[in-house]
Amino acid sequence: MKKLLTLAAGLVAGTTLMMSAAYAGPVHVDLNIGIPLPVFVQPAPVYYQPEPVYVQPRAVYYGYRDYGWYQRQRREHEWHDRREWQEHHGYDRDYRDERRVEHHEDRGYH
Repeated sequence: MKKLLTLAAGLVAGTTLMMSAAYAGPVHVDLNIGIPLPVFVQPAPVYYQPEPVYVQPRAVYYGYRDYGWYQRQRREHEWHDRREWQEHHGYDRDYRDERRVEHHEDRGYH
């Protein structure tokens, strides 16, 4: 029985070898281990905030102060209260009276 078992095993092995020789086609066996290669990337640019721009204003000189504003304002009120503004704007004359200039006495308010 040992001989028979050995003979059967040899026959199966021989048949298998002959069948593969008869086919003779390309056989590909691939083995893939998915380990990625290291990737080198350029670092992101660094942005620096510029320094704030400061412009120093020029020095200002206040040399003249008008102390006479009160007197001018008082004169304007007197001029308006006496209705002299009508005469100055020509509300009492016609346009033909432009040639005739009436002289008022100088009161110092003009």
